[in-house]
Amino acid sequence: MPTILLPVLAVFAVPYAAYVVIAHAVAARLGRPWSGDELRRRQAPLLWAMVAAAVLYAAAAAVQGLARLLT
Repeated sequence: MPTILLPVLAVFAVPYAAYVVIAHAVAARLGRPWSGDELRRRQAPLLWAMVAAAVLYAAAAAVQGLARLLT
């Protein structure tokens, strides 16, 4: 089960992280760098996705560990 999270992470989180980095660089190059608040606002979905993936991974590992313990 936890191995399914790696492709999901690659498909959703990596492109979003690339978007944030590239957009920040373009904004800085155009002379309108993002403020700290705007950067945090744009990174928030990525951070929530990482937290959700970590919780799912930990839950799956706990269920698998419990299943091995009970069998």
